[in-house]
Amino acid sequence: MTADSAINPGNSGGPAFSSLEQGIVAGVAFSKNTAAENCGYLISFPVVRHFFAEFLSFGRFRGLPSPGFATQPLENEAAALALGLPAELAGVQGAAVTRVDPLGSAASATVVVAAAGEGESGGGKGAKSAAAATAGSGSATNSTTGLRVGDVVDSIDGVPVAADESIPFRGEERLDWTHLVLTGKHIGQRLKVVVWRQQEEETGAAGAGGDGGDSNNKNKRPPPPAPSGRAARRVELELTLQPQAPLVPLLHGVDAFPSYLVFGGVVFVPLSLPALEAMFGRRWRSSAPVGALAALQRPRDRGGLGSGNGGDGGDEEQRQQVVVVSHVLAHQANHGLSRVLAVTGAMVPVETVDGRPLHSMRQLCQWLDGAMAEAKAEAAAGGAGAGGDGGDGGNGGASTAPQQQRRYVTFGLHGGPFISMDCVEVAKAQDEILEANSIARDRSADLC
Repeated sequence: MTADSAINPGNSGGPAFSSLEQGIVAGVAFSKNTAAENCGYLISFPVVRHFFAEFLSFGRFRGLPSPGFATQPLENEAAALALGLPAELAGVQGAAVTRVDPLGSAASATVVVAAAGEGESGGGKGAKSAAAATAGSGSATNSTTGLRVGDVVDSIDGVPVAADESIPFRGEERLDWTHLVLTGKHIGQRLKVVVWRQQEEETGAAGAGGDGGDSNNKNKRPPPPAPSGRAARRVELELTLQPQAPLVPLLHGVDAFPSYLVFGGVVFVPLSLPALEAMFGRRWRSSAPVGALAALQRPRDRGGLGSGNGGDGGDEEQRQQVVVVSHVLAHQANHGLSRVLAVTGAMVPVETVDGRPLHSMRQLCQWLDGAMAEAKAEAAAGGAGAGGDGGDGGNGGASTAPQQQRRYVTFGLHGGPFISMDCVEVAKAQDEILEANSIARDRSADLC
């Protein structure tokens, strides 16, 4: 909320009155606009009221709830008709779902009513009646749980959502539909969402489920359904609101904590908003690499966490991080890598390690510790082999290739660039690099 008054150091946090005589508070003074005179910003009263309600009920502020999905306007009639909306609603009502957070509230929403065709549903309540209604509608292949990309949101808690994503507010005023969730609901409360969902052909669904035996497909995000113009049916879902869970931490000391790993002079850190601000200052939005900015918009995903990386399932999901390269501490062991970082920019995300997708700092530590141990063992075995049977040239050549291959580790960076490092040389140079830069340990305490 913008206020036409100066907000200077010392008066932020105080009340801003819309009517001083009646004692009506519009919000709390927050910050000023340094580019304008007598222009400041307020935290609006609905947000303040939400905070007080949380604190009085739970003794702390648990954060704002997240619906777990995002939408786009659907004012284009062709787009609305392609998604199966009735002609009378096309371009007038409904917002298209463009993203469903894999670990968010909407992904686990349950179908309460599934109506056949375009009319109102007369189905019963509960999971069993929802499944029966779904089967009776001639679309038994549709999932009975979860909001889906391609659904069109018709109403939220009974409030109709217009094609421009707005809802009625006061008189002729309108607000974005997220206002219903962010300031009107609390974590743990239920939210009813009515959507229009296209009916699928059985052949398409059967093809999608044909590889169910592959356990690796459980965590893969299904592709969005292609708009086909087939008639949509009304589906009513209920979801339990969960806290916002962005992939990139936002607040220092709340969800963002310092962490680092030094490997041969290359410094890896988890991406966070405080880290971007520390690296680039207030202009981080225009200075940070595209990959880091894109990660800010991503929700947490299951990805490969909890399987095959020594993790422990659900806890590992909560530790999912975007790992970035922040600095290269100059040394002969990493000669030339600073030129790569000059091209990609600092804070560039590391997407793979030796071709394997990377999901967290702890996973990176495990992999690099394993690579270092293997390289040292192979170097020792290679030295012993060279002294023992040097006369057998054939065997020496056969054993050298795999040793040389495992000696190196390659980091794939966002956008295609990569850096490779020699584990044997890193092991020789690591202590020297740490001492030269006055770093006590090669990693932070949380990674030990």
